[in-house]
Amino acid sequence: MLLALSPLAALICWVLRAWGSAYLSPAIVWSPDAHADTLYVDGPFRFVRNPLYLGNIFLAAAVGIFATPYGFAFAVIGTAAFGALLSAYEARGMHERFGPVYDAYRRAVPALVPRFTPARIAGAARATPSFAYGLRSELLTACFVIGTTIAAFAPHRAAAAIGWSWFGGFVLQTVIAWREAR
Repeated sequence: MLLALSPLAALICWVLRAWGSAYLSPAIVWSPDAHADTLYVDGPFRFVRNPLYLGNIFLAAAVGIFATPYGFAFAVIGTAAFGALLSAYEARGMHERFGPVYDAYRRAVPALVPRFTPARIAGAARATPSFAYGLRSELLTACFVIGTTIAAFAPHRAAAAIGWSWFGGFVLQTVIAWREAR
C-alpha cells in the first residue's frame, strides 16, 4: 500500500515542476546561475518561491519509498536541506537584483512550504506561461512518474524501473534541449 504513494509523489513533483517551468524561460531553467532580468510573481510562484525545489522533495520521497526508512529520511531531508541552502543562496542574488520588491516577495511567500492563498506583490511582473515549454522541460520528471508507477506494481524490479526511467528521461531531455538550442 505504501508503494502506491510513490507514483503519487512523483506525479506531484512533475505537476509542480512543469507548472513552475511554464512560467520560466529556458535561459532561466537551464542556466547555471538562474539569472533573471525581471521578477515574475505568477503561477506557482505566488504560492511558493521555489516550486521546482519543492517538486524535488516530492521526487526524493517518491524514490525514497523504495529504500529503507533511513534511506527515505536521508533522501527527503537531504533534498530539503539542499533546496533550502540553494534557495537562501539564490535569495541573496535576487535581493541584489530586485531590492525592495524581492524583499516584499520574500516576506510574503515562503521558500518551500506553500501558502494557501496567492500572493500579490506590488512592483512584480506577471508572466505569460508556456505550458508546452513547461511539459517539454520536465520530460525527465514525467519518466520518473512512469518508472515509479512500474516499480509500485513490480517492487522486485524497482531499481531497474527507476534507473531506466531516469536514463530514458535524461536522454530524452538532453535531445530536446539540444534540438531547441539549434
